[in-house]
Amino acid sequence: MSTSFQCPHCPRNFSTQNAYSQHVNRCINTVYLSTEESSEDISDIVSSVNEMSLDDEDFSCINEFQIIREENSQVFYQYESDQDYAGDISFGEISHSSNIPEEYKNFDEILPTSLQSNEEPVSHSSNISEEYENFDEILPASLQSNEKPEVENIKEFPNEVYADLMALVIENNLNNKAGNAIIKFFNKHSDLFQLSPLPKNIETGRKFMDKMNISQLSYSKYCVLTHNSQDYFIHYRPIKNCIKNLLSNPDILKNLMFRYENSKIEDEKSYGEQNSGNWWKRAERSISNHANILSIILYSDATTTDTLGKSSLHPIYVSLGNIPIWRRNKEDAKQLLGYLPILSAKNEKKKKSFEFKELARETFHNSIKFLLDPLFQVENIKEFPNEVYADLMALVIENNLNNKAGNAIIKFFNKHSDLFQLSPLPKNIETGRKFMDKMNISQLSYSKYCVLTHNSQDYFIHYRPIKNCIKNLLSNPDILKNLMFRYENSKIEDEKSYGEQNSGNWWKRAERSISNHANILSIILYSDATTTDTLGKSSLHPIYVSLGNIPIWRRNKEDAKQLLGYLPILSAKNEKKKKSFEFKELARETFHNSIKFLLDPLFQGDGVDFNIYDKDIWFFLRISTIICDWPEACTFSLTYKSANSNYPCHFCLVQREDLIDTRKEVILRNHVNMKEYFDSNTSNLAGLEQVNNYFWSISNLNIYAATVPDRMHHLDLGLFKYQIKFTMELLKKKKSLNKVNKRIADIPRHSQLKVFKKGIQLSRLTASEYRDMMKIMVFVVDDLQIENLSEVYVKWNEMYLLSRSEKFKESDLENFQKAINDWGDLFIKLFQKILNSHLKFLKLHSWIYHIVDTIREYGAINGYTTETYESLYKTYVKIPYHLSNKKEVEKQIMENIRRRAIVSQNRVEKTKTPMAFVYTAKLFDFDLSESMIEQNKKDPNLDKKMIKGFEKFIDCLKTLLITEIRLPNKSPMHLALVQWYNFIEETPFVYGCPLLRLVEVYNFIEIEAIEDTIHVVPRFDKNNEYFVI
Repeated sequence: MSTSFQCPHCPRNFSTQNAYSQHVNRCINTVYLSTEESSEDISDIVSSVNEMSLDDEDFSCINEFQIIREENSQVFYQYESDQDYAGDISFGEISHSSNIPEEYKNFDEILPTSLQSNEEPVSHSSNISEEYENFDEILPASLQSNEKPEVENIKEFPNEVYADLMALVIENNLNNKAGNAIIKFFNKHSDLFQLSPLPKNIETGRKFMDKMNISQLSYSKYCVLTHNSQDYFIHYRPIKNCIKNLLSNPDILKNLMFRYENSKIEDEKSYGEQNSGNWWKRAERSISNHANILSIILYSDATTTDTLGKSSLHPIYVSLGNIPIWRRNKEDAKQLLGYLPILSAKNEKKKKSFEFKELARETFHNSIKFLLDPLFQVENIKEFPNEVYADLMALVIENNLNNKAGNAIIKFFNKHSDLFQLSPLPKNIETGRKFMDKMNISQLSYSKYCVLTHNSQDYFIHYRPIKNCIKNLLSNPDILKNLMFRYENSKIEDEKSYGEQNSGNWWKRAERSISNHANILSIILYSDATTTDTLGKSSLHPIYVSLGNIPIWRRNKEDAKQLLGYLPILSAKNEKKKKSFEFKELARETFHNSIKFLLDPLFQGDGVDFNIYDKDIWFFLRISTIICDWPEACTFSLTYKSANSNYPCHFCLVQREDLIDTRKEVILRNHVNMKEYFDSNTSNLAGLEQVNNYFWSISNLNIYAATVPDRMHHLDLGLFKYQIKFTMELLKKKKSLNKVNKRIADIPRHSQLKVFKKGIQLSRLTASEYRDMMKIMVFVVDDLQIENLSEVYVKWNEMYLLSRSEKFKESDLENFQKAINDWGDLFIKLFQKILNSHLKFLKLHSWIYHIVDTIREYGAINGYTTETYESLYKTYVKIPYHLSNKKEVEKQIMENIRRRAIVSQNRVEKTKTPMAFVYTAKLFDFDLSESMIEQNKKDPNLDKKMIKGFEKFIDCLKTLLITEIRLPNKSPMHLALVQWYNFIEETPFVYGCPLLRLVEVYNFIEIEAIEDTIHVVPRFDKNNEYFVI
């Protein structure tokens, strides 16, 4: 069997090894000469400087530089770290060098994978196909493959010698001829010819490098413009890849700067590195405390590429301001981002035309936008990785746990859950919080906006767009199913009634002002500046939004409100500045500018469509009411805040001297008569600030009526507080104050009543505690020998209970107004001599004169009280404030609230199955008081409350003993020994309350027979007399 030897460089075959060896030595020289002949000078390769264009292949030399750097990073970084290095290196040093590595015109013939095949050679014709234009690219027949080339996943050089050769060629800008000479020299003298680790020639080495799949070093091109039938491309590398390359350099990493540095020299602010400047300070404030600024530095400079200046390139480079200056000035601290297109014009006239210049500018900016947009693309994370992750973060956020406690939970779970190797949890809570901050839920995202710069300080609104807040409310299925859309002309017993906001006159007018096919979306705002610490040194000014379309009972739940944002609070250098006219005017303008910024999106366009139950519904958004305390109402209406001003009421033009004169008619304020004062520059004559009011321009809004009297601030924390305070003053004069405090402390405990064991301490009482005081004060001041003292509390309670009615008929409003007047007259009569002001209180005036009209406008008072909004203080101010580090508080609070909103939105509501309680039958039926009740029910002098009391009356008893009785073969019986109460026949009711006495009647009853617990209060200084609350 004959043996054939085929030359690896040509198609010839030899029968003997000696002939084959001699031929190969001659043939290899021929191949090298062929390659050298094709490796001409750069000036010969480029046909014409004027025709030079940048294409994909032109980036191969840049890729080669990058690959060599990657492969030889250790040596390269040692070289660059040389401390003897001095001076700046030009950004354009690589691309502008005249000694550019030689390029070939055609790269279509890159060697396929099959070149390395060990398959049996296939004989080929010696005729060379015409499709090959370069003879140096002709391949021997044995190397040809009929298979389609596959993209190889080549990540590194075949060996270290191969890598070092290519590094030598690329870094020294050697052409192919010189490189091939090096290969020939190495193969001749290295004793490794038969197993040479080098490519057969430099061209093969370059093509091998072009095939290396290193994504961060890959360049692409993008057509940014087609003009006059010519395409203009950006040749670029993704900017994030450039940044990753910089951050993969260990020598750069060890010097990286992350945070703003407030550096000082001799107690003076100093500026050196970029992170000591004001830009970095502002930028860092604008992001999460857990994140860092990566400062991007761009350098761009169009430059000519030939001595005649007829050809140009426009490179753009990127570096990082986080790298110290001394390190950033080294070449490896910059990355070529790409080449921007340079437009060509037909002639000089076209080039100077306005249209061409405008097109050039637009193209430049479009190119920059294309390159930089990836920097600002937010990760589209919509949900947690898994349910366990979500539940953990809900546990941490809802229970206000710190990172240490959360990490302990993770450790506990991973240890005992048998899932440690595949733990579904974050590695720590800090990672979980950062993940939540990256979740792209636009409706829950907060932003900030600089509304004022004063005394070199920026004042921001931290806010969420109001339409996003509304969308969040309308995405709650439980809210949607109860939503009200149209005005309701509700009646009770043929009388017009007022309950929900859509039964009021304001809604009726607003609905008439819009299309019949549209609906009113009633916007309710609540605003109240509040302190965040016990010393009152730090404050926040939250503003919330809700919808009048939500029924009152549902709107009074926390999830029916949304935090809109935090308004800026201006700071003054000292108390004198704070009280100056200029500062106050600036504060008012800033407030209204902030409100304008928040609310303007409501009134853009012809209404807005919201998707409800997969159906678009057309709404016009209208502000209905603004719930706030008196000082804030004055800020919204821009009336004087001082109670001593001539016209202190923001509802009407009543003079201060007539505040409690119920005989005078009042003139109501509105935007028409107030604007007349403003336009004539006589605002002071109406107690009005000479500042343009933003709310004058808003449809269907009278800002003076919309700032409704709030029951909690007007009554609980206002008039009732005054009543208690004045009562104490009277008791001091009678030397009965200690007696009253003792009575308060002796009130029996009850689950729904706070016990005041230390007596009255006004400075510490909350609104809820004042309401508890209302329940007992009538008994506390009973029989203290002060005329009308008990009666003023009785009148108060009657009025207060009416104020909490869910609906008012017209006759109910008349009764309510009468109850207000009766209490007001008695209050003024009893206490007006205590103060020099003679009780000329704004809240007293507004309650007497304006509350009933407000009910007719906006429905029942329950719909605009701040009682339920006050609970938001804990959620949106107190808890997040205490979880912050007290620096940039608003930003940290917003992050905390956003996470809480994500948890709330992510929670899957679990339906609870109601549990049925089955009670055994009562052992006894009693009619001890039945005859007494029936007798008194027929008394024609009883008022409605007493009749109702009789109808609902339940036998009263005093529990003396609770015991359990066990009988054979029977279930245990739980019994109570009780003693019975009965009415005092002579005076069954005092102050509208049942007056009882204990009787000598005792029984055992089954505990299940007890229907409710009541509060029995002993009548002080009386024997065996008890009030029932």
